[in-house]
Amino acid sequence: MKKSRFTDSQIIAILKQAVAGTSVPELCRGHGISSASFYKCGLNSAGWMRPS
Repeated sequence: MKKSRFTDSQIIAILKQAVAGTSVPELCRGHGISSASFYKCGLNSAGWMRPS
């Protein structure tokens, strides 16, 4: 299995920013990931964020 680029604490910080209302493009630019990776990794699933 491929090792994740981000630690659990970094993922949690990204999720908290997303829930706080930061837009996905701004969030992705700030953390150096593409929006496709954001959605592919499931960071927008399981009710973590509001629908965009």
